[in-house]
Amino acid sequence: MRHKLFTLFLALIASTGILFAESGTCGANGDNLTWDLTDGVLTISGTGDMKTYYDLSSSRAPWYSKRSSINSVVINDGATSIGNYAFNGCTALTSAS
Repeated sequence: MRHKLFTLFLALIASTGILFAESGTCGANGDNLTWDLTDGVLTISGTGDMKTYYDLSSSRAPWYSKRSSINSVVINDGATSIGNYAFNGCTALTSAS
């Protein structure tokens, strides 16, 4: 019973998006760009160009599997370009800065 309650608790926390954040790299040609997705906000940080993405399973943005939960994008000053199709399918996206 205790195990079931703990599993339910983790599922509830995970569904809020608060506990779990995801991050990685998204720079083109070795450029130092990173991404972080926390609470629906996708933040691009670092310096340089972003990779170009295509609407193909082999070349989608690394946050593509979470695209429906992204409601805001923040691109910090060091980013010099945004990759094609970077935000393809982000249907909940309502703001970008």
